[in-house]
Amino acid sequence: MRARHDGGVEFVLELLVQVVAEVVADGMLRRLRGTTLTARGRLVLGAVLGLLVGLGWGALFTDLPSPPKLLWFSIALALPAVALAVRATSREPEVSNRWARPEIAPWRWPAERLWSLALLNITLALGVLGGWAL
Repeated sequence: MRARHDGGVEFVLELLVQVVAEVVADGMLRRLRGTTLTARGRLVLGAVLGLLVGLGWGALFTDLPSPPKLLWFSIALALPAVALAVRATSREPEVSNRWARPEIAPWRWPAERLWSLALLNITLALGVLGGWAL
């Protein structure tokens, strides 16, 4: 039997999931930066992670009449990440090795990192929607 969550508890839980997913994914991808995994490989890994976490989270809330709020959090983070990534792509060289600088402001992140954040959140949103709809 599933526990029933009210809106406030759901909001807090989903905010925590979003923060934890971002931190875990960012940490994993930064550690893999020095390995043989290519930039595309890191993007694919982030996308798979986002999709799996999203599917699992969406499946927890199949009894809700509307999708979990994590869907909207993910979309809200993906949109500015895409906009910033497009801007960064047009301003910097094709190859970027500045992944490991978490202390700088997000609007100064390299395009590779912004595209990774955007893709992670897009796949997280798709996973939530898919898991919730199943």
